[in-house]
Amino acid sequence: MRPSTPSIPDGLAKLADGRDLIGTSEISKVVNVSPKTILKHLHLNGHFYGIQPVKIGKGWQFPIHAIARLIQHGSPNNKSK
Repeated sequence: MRPSTPSIPDGLAKLADGRDLIGTSEISKVVNVSPKTILKHLHLNGHFYGIQPVKIGKGWQFPIHAIARLIQHGSPNNKSK
């Protein structure tokens, strides 16, 4: 069963400005961590808290709907919810 597509919070929608993907520096602002932390997670785990990015050119791009799901529901490994 596929999880439902979450609504996108206003701040994230404004940052995305109609795009489906945002870059590492932009997601770092949304989740309040350093871009280096995100890249470290990608290097060690192949994902950032369950978000599978797409490499376009030299940079990583993250899907907006997956970021919205992380913001609203937390990490997929978070069992407290």
